[in-house]
Amino acid sequence: MLVKVKENSSQDQWAPLKSLVAGSLSGCITCLMFQPLDRVKTVMQIPRIHLEGKIPIFLSYSKYGIVNTVARIIKDEGFLSLWKGLTPSIYRQVPGSGLYFVSLHQIKSILRREPKFYENLFIGAVARSIVCTTMLPVTVIKARLESGQFVYKSVPDGFLTIWRSEGFKGLFSGCTATIARDAPFSGLFLMFYTQEKKLLSKVMDKNTAHIHFACGLIAGVLASFATHPADVIKTQIQLYPLHYQGTISCIKTVYQTFGLKGFTVGFFPRCLRRTLVTAMSWTIFEEVLKKFHINI
Repeated sequence: MLVKVKENSSQDQWAPLKSLVAGSLSGCITCLMFQPLDRVKTVMQIPRIHLEGKIPIFLSYSKYGIVNTVARIIKDEGFLSLWKGLTPSIYRQVPGSGLYFVSLHQIKSILRREPKFYENLFIGAVARSIVCTTMLPVTVIKARLESGQFVYKSVPDGFLTIWRSEGFKGLFSGCTATIARDAPFSGLFLMFYTQEKKLLSKVMDKNTAHIHFACGLIAGVLASFATHPADVIKTQIQLYPLHYQGTISCIKTVYQTFGLKGFTVGFFPRCLRRTLVTAMSWTIFEEVLKKFHINI
């Protein structure tokens, strides 16, 4: 009995580190696999702009669909350009995924019980808000590199360039919109995902990888649909930080120029990527944790 207590204590001690390793591994794999979809989404969300003095006149978003956008990128920049922005994605996704899953583990540890359905919404949102705020400068650099309108020699060079020209505000541009997009997404995803697993566990083995992936796909689509308008705003502010007074200003400009349709641009590639990335991340994460004999 004494040995068993010691083993459980040891497992609890190393659980956060194992969650960090499992989360970082899942982030690395999904980043390499799905970066092209993020690049396409960003390109589709770039409006054509005519500048009159210092006032931007937004004409229209890309008229190309996802297939034509991919073809145009490959034709103009080459096949490997679909992975433009990969380096900052890895900078963000690998430690970001690790930090997210560690945050989830720690928050759930504080509860000392299985969270209720609605509590997972709060847990997921808080964990993602921590990651969003911490990794935002890398997110800004990533969005700008994917757009093709900014040239940085490296992520550190991008950091220094933005700091010198735009200061602290530039590095954290789009912070409100990013949290408004990612926190609800993660909260809704975790709420739907855990509930789906509970329902499916009544009729089949909930610990199989294909069940994790299926639950992740459904939860990802629902969460993506609810949060996509914030993604459009986030992208605009991070690409054109000097053109807006803030989040409200950006929302008004997009609505006045494009109407409600403007908030749906790039939905399909984002939904496809975000859903696949999240479903794959959780599947890999849960499979790795099974090897570590940890439940989360």
